[in-house]
Amino acid sequence: MRQILTILIALGFTVNLFATNLPTPDDVVAGLKKGDVSMLAKHFDSNVDVTLLGDSNTYSKSQATEVLKSFFAKNSVSNFKVIHNVDSKSGSSESIVGQITAGGKSYRVFILLSNAGSKQIIQEISIKTR
Repeated sequence: MRQILTILIALGFTVNLFATNLPTPDDVVAGLKKGDVSMLAKHFDSNVDVTLLGDSNTYSKSQATEVLKSFFAKNSVSNFKVIHNVDSKSGSSESIVGQITAGGKSYRVFILLSNAGSKQIIQEISIKTR
């Protein structure tokens, strides 16, 4: 009985280690601060859900890159700050909520990152007028 309890405790610690969230890639926050889509695109999933000023669509990695490049070309970023950074209970994903000032306007940004092996990938990005 004691051996079974020891095994279960050890197994619990092992499972917990694998469920731990990875740190947010610095490129994601730095890319938003600079309006540099290429820094974000390195972390895009093969398909990304993009909501941009009320228009929502699922794009391929290259299409999402072009859509966001177009937005940032018209709206030069002057500031970005993280408001919330929340890990899921299961440790499989993380969400970032922030505020970006671009083109003289303020926008709310939401990014959903999921763990994919040893890295995090962006599955969803939303930029909405505040």
